[in-house]
Amino acid sequence: MYAYPAEGLPQQEPLYDLKQIPPEIFTGFAQSSRSVLWIGISDQTNVRIDKNTYAQPQTIAVFTAPTTERLTEIIISQSNKVIETIRKQERIERLRRIRKSTYTNHGLEEKFGISLTMPSAYNTLKEGENTIWFQREIQKDMSIYWF
Repeated sequence: MYAYPAEGLPQQEPLYDLKQIPPEIFTGFAQSSRSVLWIGISDQTNVRIDKNTYAQPQTIAVFTAPTTERLTEIIISQSNKVIETIRKQERIERLRRIRKSTYTNHGLEEKFGISLTMPSAYNTLKEGENTIWFQREIQKDMSIYWF
């Protein structure tokens, strides 16, 4: 579920990039991740979502169960809830970052009466009578190392 293809993309990409690490190295940089799935075998079956435990913003979905079969069941049964919680948190964080650094000189309000908050990574490429074309410069460098 967590690695299903993301919707709306022209090519297949997973919804999330999952990296599995042992609990003993879940320290430092790993703990500062925004979204974490904590999965383990335990005497008790437990499903919970923790917020801002090691970093802010952060969502940690914790799954524990006595057997791998039971663990698989709860991971599958709770996947929609967990994915929606992570999506909501990611949306909030993206909006926070956009509002922190916005592109304000786009002319949409004056020209069309439209108020739009957009990232400062964009700039006006071309203006026509009834259009404004925005662009985000994407660096297309390539590094080649030869040994």
